[in-house]
Amino acid sequence: MNFSHSRNKWVGFAASVLLAGLVTALLLMPVSGGKPWPVPHVDKAIHAGLFFAVALPAMLVAVPRLHWALWALVVGYSGVTEIMQPWFGRGADPMDLAANATGAALALGVARWRFRSKAAKVEQNQRAKAEH
Repeated sequence: MNFSHSRNKWVGFAASVLLAGLVTALLLMPVSGGKPWPVPHVDKAIHAGLFFAVALPAMLVAVPRLHWALWALVVGYSGVTEIMQPWFGRGADPMDLAANATGAALALGVARWRFRSKAAKVEQNQRAKAEH
């Protein structure tokens, strides 16, 4: 058994869980009626970035067959945070949910690309060994 690989998986999943906790705290913090964002819809980019950060560590260490399940889990968690926000003096916004899902989808794309890149390198190395 490769213990360092197993440990890396747990570190990736733990990082996603810790980031989810931080994101939850940020999303449920009451906001005062301050000024609107200086750039329109910049909050959607922030939402996408937050959920990209939550999803990516786990997706990078997960086996590819779990990538879509992890995406669905992150999007479901996102929906729960949106539903909870009115209880904390914030407004729920379906566009935030869409931005969150987009961020998780970007993480999914990065993880899938990385897996395919690694698989291609392994295949290339195996062919090179077979030729020698």
